[in-house]
Amino acid sequence: NPDDIEVSIVAELNLMAACKAKLSVAYEEALGFARAAHSLIDTKWWHKDFDFTKDLYTHLGKLEQINANFDLAEKYFDECLKHLTKKEDILEIYIHKVKLYTTSSQHQKAIKTGLKGLKMLGVTLSENPATASLAFHILQVKTKLGFRKPADLFNLPEMKNEKALWSMRLMISLATTVYQTNQNLGFILVLKMVLLSLKYGNSKDASFSYMAYALALCAALNSYKQGYEFGQLALKLNEKYQNVTLKPIIYELFGSIISHWTKP
Repeated sequence: NPDDIEVSIVAELNLMAACKAKLSVAYEEALGFARAAHSLIDTKWWHKDFDFTKDLYTHLGKLEQINANFDLAEKYFDECLKHLTKKEDILEIYIHKVKLYTTSSQHQKAIKTGLKGLKMLGVTLSENPATASLAFHILQVKTKLGFRKPADLFNLPEMKNEKALWSMRLMISLATTVYQTNQNLGFILVLKMVLLSLKYGNSKDASFSYMAYALALCAALNSYKQGYEFGQLALKLNEKYQNVTLKPIIYELFGSIISHWTKP
């Protein structure tokens, strides 16, 4: 049908314009283009052109969030979840929803969504972990670390395990909300991330887990020297991977909470 082809072309051009405007930090204009694309299609498009519709709804969710329209963002993400079947696609939306709920201060929803995603990956965690669970995870890290120094971990192999990579991403997305509202769970997530790196190798997200562990060593366990060494490892590793998204937070943590115990 020629009409369908024309509609498809115009909708795709609008989505392309939305993506370009978003890259230029013109978020209001980007949302306008994405909404224009959305006005041209209906629910049948999930069957007509699944990939385009998934991309459009995902972008709409992210742009509504950036523009502080949190209810609409949630609506678009939920619409995606009704149609997605691939585990990776579902996990991607869960990560977006965790960020949405964190931004809108809906911390319980953020935690529930993140833990639901982790359960899909075989990682089952309690919302309110007991102190015994915390002690067990600390012991696990110390055992896995053995006699190795933090600097030795720089040369761990590259993390290839897909479940481990997704788990790292989900745990990092939860970091802000658990730090603010549920520090026991936050501590366990950090220990889990370190354990994943020790088991499967380093990834572009590993610098965050090592820096967060350094924070825990200094602030909770009074292990200032080891904390400083893990912090140095995190900085060095992030230089290797050039993860610009993590750079501000790991430098901020190192400067404000970790380094002064050892290098005032």
